[in-house]
Amino acid sequence: MRRQRGSSSGGSRRKDAPSGIATGALAHRSAGRRLGRRRRVLQNTAVTSYHMKMVTPMRSLDWDPSHPAPGVLEVVRRFANTLDLYRGRDLLIDLEQAKIALRGLGLLAEGEQLAKGELERVRRVRSAVRSVFIEEEAAPARGLSALELRIVFLGGVGGLKATNAGLRGRLTDLCVEVVVADRTGALSRLKACANPGCRWLFWDTSRPGTGRWCSMQVCGGQHKARRYRARRKRTS
Repeated sequence: MRRQRGSSSGGSRRKDAPSGIATGALAHRSAGRRLGRRRRVLQNTAVTSYHMKMVTPMRSLDWDPSHPAPGVLEVVRRFANTLDLYRGRDLLIDLEQAKIALRGLGLLAEGEQLAKGELERVRRVRSAVRSVFIEEEAAPARGLSALELRIVFLGGVGGLKATNAGLRGRLTDLCVEVVVADRTGALSRLKACANPGCRWLFWDTSRPGTGRWCSMQVCGGQHKARRYRARRKRTS
């Protein structure tokens, strides 16, 4: 009887204890979980190191870091940005490319032609618009001299409207919007990037309205990296 109780007790212990195969499987799963956690830690560390090093990404051809400006000021912003200093690209050099850009902005109607002489006028108007935001880009002497305006009244409110139709008239109306927005203070958040090699027009969405960079990931990050290297150089 004692042997049976001992056998029963021993059998119970053997039944409750995990087998060698089960123990190995549990250890394998536990090691896998630890390895997964370690990988996640390493990945997070890599992401942190990437930002600490301030690695600057390259801009793709259609990359625009700015939030859209309200209303017609978005057309002003995009029109000025057809000259992209950062990427060394000008959308108003080639005639066919200029047609695509101007149609995308709603300044050139479908089927409307664009002559080389008219394209030169468009570039002068763009220079005049950019000079409003960028001090070193002086407005050309003949930039806006040929714009013709008339006074109109809509709902009892007076305003200015281009007398010319087509592309010239739309460019005139665009310039009028810039002047009106400047007088009313609506232009205060449309700014040129402080990076001299960029000057991308962006809409400042910061709460105090003190933004200086089109993107903190690119121009702002480059500025911080230069300041950091300069401090290191002074203290070394």
